[in-house]
Amino acid sequence: MQRLDQFLGPVFEEICRDWLLDESENGAFEAFITNIGSWWGGNPETKKQEEIDIIATTTNANELLLGECKWTINRVGAVVIETLIKRASLFSHQEKKLFVFAREDFSTEAMELANKNNIQLITFKEMMDSW
Repeated sequence: MQRLDQFLGPVFEEICRDWLLDESENGAFEAFITNIGSWWGGNPETKKQEEIDIIATTTNANELLLGECKWTINRVGAVVIETLIKRASLFSHQEKKLFVFAREDFSTEAMELANKNNIQLITFKEMMDSW
């Protein structure tokens, strides 16, 4: 039981990808998702490997969807938003739609930063309610 959340983290990432695909198929975005997965790659600035839980291309070649998924009982904080913004800068696409998915909720600071940067915050409950 102590490690259950470690097991469910990757499962939650898959649920988030499926939710984005469903949203795309239902016309929630201007362009349709053509490919979705996760990304590992080098950051030339930090000289370290970076991970993005969700990366999706669309029928708009200039657009990229990027997302982070956090399966934790704690509120997701602003540091997750800041990290996603930094990692998104590794890609040259003109249009980037950013998403952060949370098991529970977001801190006030995270909500303010997301609002300021046009990042969509989605809880597990919101995903389940939309299905």
